Amino acid sequence: MARLIQQALQDTDTMRKTKLLCFNRREEDILWRCELDDLAANTDRFQVEYVLSDPCDSWSGRTGRVEESMLEDFLTRPEGSKCYVCVCGPTAFTEITIGLLKQQGFSEGELHAFLG
Repeated sequence: MARLIQQALQDTDTMRKTKLLCFNRREEDILWRCELDDLAANTDRFQVEYVLSDPCDSWSGRTGRVEESMLEDFLTRPEGSKCYVCVCGPTAFTEITIGLLKQQGFSEGELHAFLG
């Protein structure tokens, strides 16, 4: 996903905004957090948000597991715009997420799943 994000941010002609919704169990499980936070702080075209399923008491971000309302809040499609949504994770997570995205009206052509 890191390479895809990098490419999307270089493509200024067609990619207006790149968002990463990053699900992990605990805060220490977040890979490349410093780099992602720096990129988001220095690039207005990139947004990252972390979701933890087993957060510590001091965690102030989103919590829980992937669900329809969370995806609706994060993935807004401007009228008339095309989207490309990539999903990466364990098979069960990927299947659930793709199903939720299809329920929200994303087409097969707008979705890509990285499967192992």
